[in-house]
Amino acid sequence: MNYHKASQWYQRASDHGSSTAANNLGLMYEEGRGVSKDLVKSEQLLRLSAVRGDPNAMMNLALL
Repeated sequence: MNYHKASQWYQRASDHGSSTAANNLGLMYEEGRGVSKDLVKSEQLLRLSAVRGDPNAMMNLALL
């Protein structure tokens, strides 16, 4: 698995409105997989995903 490449694709998908991609990218920033660990960026992405209606993001945001 190439986490760095996955983060690039998730970023592109998130930029085009994907709530799932924003959630997954937020988790990657939380754990530091393929990207530098950044809890602020993680929270921003999880909030964005939650606003877009992803129930998983709502749970992940609560856990963060």
